[in-house]
Amino acid sequence: MAIASPIGRRQTVAALLTLTFVTGLVDAVSYLRLGRVFVANMTGNVVFLGFSADPRSTWTSRPTR
Repeated sequence: MAIASPIGRRQTVAALLTLTFVTGLVDAVSYLRLGRVFVANMTGNVVFLGFSADPRSTWTSRPTR
């Protein structure tokens, strides 16, 4: 059974969009400033999957030395 939210639908959507933006910003800053390390593992997996799916990408899954 669903529980009724104490806040309105518009406020819920605004809060979710804000949280999405903030987490994306944190991931971007961490990737650029911490030596290409993702804070959220799932974000890194999705980004790397996207890179490898592009046939024109120069991305390789092998570590570089």
